[in-house]
Amino acid sequence: MTKLPISRRQRARAIIAYHEAGHAVIARALGVTVEFVAMNSISEDAAAGAMTRSAAHHADKADTAARIRGSEADAMVALAGWAAQSRVHASSAERWVNDPADGDVRNALSNAGRIAMLQAGEPVPDLAPGEAWELPAAYRESAVANYKRLWTETNAMVAEHWRKIERLAKILIERDYVDGAELDQLIA
Repeated sequence: MTKLPISRRQRARAIIAYHEAGHAVIARALGVTVEFVAMNSISEDAAAGAMTRSAAHHADKADTAARIRGSEADAMVALAGWAAQSRVHASSAERWVNDPADGDVRNALSNAGRIAMLQAGEPVPDLAPGEAWELPAAYRESAVANYKRLWTETNAMVAEHWRKIERLAKILIERDYVDGAELDQLIA
């Protein structure tokens, strides 16, 4: 297990660094573009973040399999922060990973719902990244199964790429920003 700093402030920064490193490294492992990783505020909603490009939003709309793969990648990138964080500070991740009010969880659940509808051959709304929508009740059970499957797959990927996540997190503990090009060099 990774040892975290002792001071409360350093410990909080380290936890955030591992969370954001999880997003970034898994995004790159899935072929998703990462523009940057920041330890300072990137929006009103996020104190820190990894700015990625949505794989589902950029998939060929006529290719259902590509849209499913894109939604799976987007869900796994969203869940990767919590999966990485749970490896260094399980108690802080446990209370959030199933909280639909959390932005990462909302993103993953939304993508799990889109996958359920695509798997059933149903049309899905063409939403901008982060745009909310209501999943029809008929697809909720399948969406939950997709979410659980993707959580398991994400944890396996985080374990597989743990050294890269640790390397990036250690840099983020010291620095506030890593751009996409530097990220690619760090995790190569």
